[in-house]
Amino acid sequence: MTTTEDWNVGAFARRHNAVRSTLSNAGPPRTTATLAGTLLPPDCKVRAVAETFGQMLRRFRVARQFTQAELAERTGVTEQAIQLLETGARRFPRKSTTDRLTIALGLSSADAAELVAAVPRRGPATATASEQRPPGASGGPWRVAREVPEVDPHFTGRAPELELLCRALLTPAGPGSARVVTIQGMAGVGKSALAAAAAAQVATEFPDGLLAVDLNGFGSGRPLTPWEALQQLLRGTGLADPEIPADQAEAASLLRTRLAGRRTLMVLENATGPDQVADLLPATADSAAIVISRVWLTRLVAASHVQVDVLTDEVALDVLRSVAGPSRVAAEPDASARLIRSCAGLPLALRIAAGRLAAQPHRLVQHVADRLEDEQRRLGELSTDDLSVRSSLEVSFGESDASTPSQKMLAVLGLLDSTEVGTAAAARLAGSSESIASQELESLVDAHVLGSVAPDRYQAHDLVHLYARELAARLVAPDEQQQALARLLDLYEAAAWTAGKLIEPLSPRLAWAPTDLPEGPRLTTSGQAIEWIQEEHNILLRLATKVGDGPLADRLARLTVALTTYFIACGRFLDHAALATLALEHSTDRTLAAAVRGDLGIAQAQLGQPGPALASFEHAAAEFHAVGHRTGEAVALNNAARMLADQRHFDDAINRAERALRLTRAISDPLGTNLSLTVLGVSHCLRGELERGREYFVEGLAGCVESGNETGRALALHNIGSADLELNRIEDAIDYLEQAVALTRTGGMQSSLGNLLIDIAEAYLRQGDHDRARAAAREALDIATAAEDQLRQDRAHARLRQIDEHHTAT
Repeated sequence: MTTTEDWNVGAFARRHNAVRSTLSNAGPPRTTATLAGTLLPPDCKVRAVAETFGQMLRRFRVARQFTQAELAERTGVTEQAIQLLETGARRFPRKSTTDRLTIALGLSSADAAELVAAVPRRGPATATASEQRPPGASGGPWRVAREVPEVDPHFTGRAPELELLCRALLTPAGPGSARVVTIQGMAGVGKSALAAAAAAQVATEFPDGLLAVDLNGFGSGRPLTPWEALQQLLRGTGLADPEIPADQAEAASLLRTRLAGRRTLMVLENATGPDQVADLLPATADSAAIVISRVWLTRLVAASHVQVDVLTDEVALDVLRSVAGPSRVAAEPDASARLIRSCAGLPLALRIAAGRLAAQPHRLVQHVADRLEDEQRRLGELSTDDLSVRSSLEVSFGESDASTPSQKMLAVLGLLDSTEVGTAAAARLAGSSESIASQELESLVDAHVLGSVAPDRYQAHDLVHLYARELAARLVAPDEQQQALARLLDLYEAAAWTAGKLIEPLSPRLAWAPTDLPEGPRLTTSGQAIEWIQEEHNILLRLATKVGDGPLADRLARLTVALTTYFIACGRFLDHAALATLALEHSTDRTLAAAVRGDLGIAQAQLGQPGPALASFEHAAAEFHAVGHRTGEAVALNNAARMLADQRHFDDAINRAERALRLTRAISDPLGTNLSLTVLGVSHCLRGELERGREYFVEGLAGCVESGNETGRALALHNIGSADLELNRIEDAIDYLEQAVALTRTGGMQSSLGNLLIDIAEAYLRQGDHDRARAAAREALDIATAAEDQLRQDRAHARLRQIDEHHTAT
């Protein structure tokens, strides 16, 4: 199959190519094509006119009240080309361009003849440049065929890149240097099509021709050596084989001499890197070169480096309309949007899909879109006899084996159901160190296989990811796949346990952490831990779904318990519930399953599902009781009691909290005891029994002081202060709340601090200290705003309004 690089596939070079040289003695190929502007016949008499062609064009356009953009749309000529013609920057329009302009402008026969006559003639020396030899030129006569490259009629959406490219090609270079522009981007992104469009636009500025060589850096067979490319270029200038030096340095010198004094444009396609093209580039300011590659060419001294990215959905829709027909797209807008989404902005993929519709006028867009939505067959669908996304990718990444580290890295990335990956996760998948993984990932970035979206974060194009999945299935043995996924689970579980410990150091869940915990990321603060897991969040959840269908499924329960503290801290209760449900489907450990069930109840309660939440808590308590795990039973009962108290079912809440209190005292569990006392205190306070509730808080405070539980101590102080505030003991309330604030600041518990400040602001207000009340409420608002906590922001705003109203009233 012929591998296709871009939409136009470098047609302006390869249409005129002969068979490429092989390792045999079949003789070197001739793959050089050339370009020049259209010349007037020698006997054409140019009429002297007062106006230049550009001035006359502008006069006719203004007379018909067309903008340059409107005229461009009517003619199919780019707006930039019209601007260059009117300003005189481009002096020799092609006949086809002149014809289109006269038709679009609606010129009379006389006006059309006048406009054509205004096209300047090239002087005799320029017109016969193919037979001339500039001073100092070497070798035979200069013979270069003149043919404008075929521009894809559906080429669109590249105006900024095209403008940058043409400007760089037309801007004079300094003495002793040529204008060199590089075009870089991933396979199939449209680099050759862009080069063809640019070459066509600037053709008249390079009347001595265009030399175009496919260096075969990304195609079947081996890349051309610089000497082989020099041979082709020299043949393109008119030299015969015997006139071409056998030494590369001499051949490069001869090419520079042949190009000296001539205005030529060179297009070097599929370059492997700067070393392949260094000796091929012209060395004088009269000439220019476009170098096209899938790899970064930043080491090449160039006027501009043009990066080609995928198309936006809007431009992709324009292409689909152009190729398949606007009426078909308008008739099936939803199917068209799905087709575009499956092609993910890659021009090659879009051209294949749209071309299939164009070739089959009666085929529904929906049919093609449906077939493309199946990820298992998408790459196969994006293939024709001479165009193939898969083949185009293969020549970038290696066709048959993971013989290089970067190829192996791409294969293991295909194990993920995510297009994004971090360095740490990639290293675990590959079984390498992070420093080695970073080098391999960066090499894939250099080859435009991956994009770098943030420090140590990488993104694959959707179709590249599908190819990586195929590569993984073909190159990574099943047992190696499971080992890679197990290593990644180790990383995420270690990070989750570390985060849980940093966020809630005294959490009873930490008892479930394995003693042989694998090494994880270096995390030292709760904020750092939360941020790290948030970056990996989507990959982690997709990994869980993936392993849920395999031999690693029994590890999901412990991972879910490890992540619970993170889920609660970030309020990700939907994800928590989904992961817990998945873990319960596969867990074989009854005790761990009970822990997951109890934590699922927390998520359900937060999601406003009190019935399912209570069922989960009760189920967990029963399971823990059955296996004799009294700590777990007490935790489940306390969680049920807290939810019931929030639902104002105080009798039921108190009943379960008292059962939990008996259990925790029996096993001497100070943390569980404090939680039970807190739930009992809150339940009695909400029922209006403030004094009794306060007694439970005071008892809990004494236990926290004795056990060194600073988090529990701060909560107990807060609860006592709140009870005193309700009992109108303002001075006592402020004393307890200020102690809680000081302790909370020391512990860095920002979320708890925000709530405390809102409450202490009320205490200061009732004391009549408006300034301290306002300062506390404003600090609470700042904390809530930084945390993007809308509920607490609303509470802080409400407290500030209350303070302002009270101050105004007094």
